[in-house]
This record gives sequence, structure tokens and C-alpha cells, in this order.
Amino acid sequence: MICLIAAVVLNIVLVAPIYTKWRNSPTYTSINTTNFPVWDIPFPGVTICSNVVINWEQVERKIKKKE
Repeated sequence: MICLIAAVVLNIVLVAPIYTKWRNSPTYTSINTTNFPVWDIPFPGVTICSNVVINWEQVERKIKKKE
């Protein structure tokens, strides 16, 4: 029970300053225009990694075999 009370008090102590800062200067998000094509929105590169391990020795043998 003491741990629960300590956790609640610590939570209040840590969150109160953040809430006060947000209350005094909130973050606003606005959209200038909705007339913007989707393909012009920059999108970060995505890499999909396979869990399959490549045996490079076998790859090299198959390449040499084809030559």
C-alpha cells in the first residue's frame, strides 16, 4: 500500500510541471491547405529485413557454376 501511495505522489510530482507548462503554452497543429497531392508528401525510407540467413558460400558456388 505504501508503494502505491509513493507511486501516486511521485507521478503527481513529475507530471504537474509538465501539465503546467502545457497549460501555459499549449501546442497547436494546423493545416494550411488540404489541396496537396499525397505523392508530394515526403516519406521516410523503409527497409524490410528477412530473418533468413544467406549462406554466401552457396551463393558463390552457384554463381561460379553458372559461369
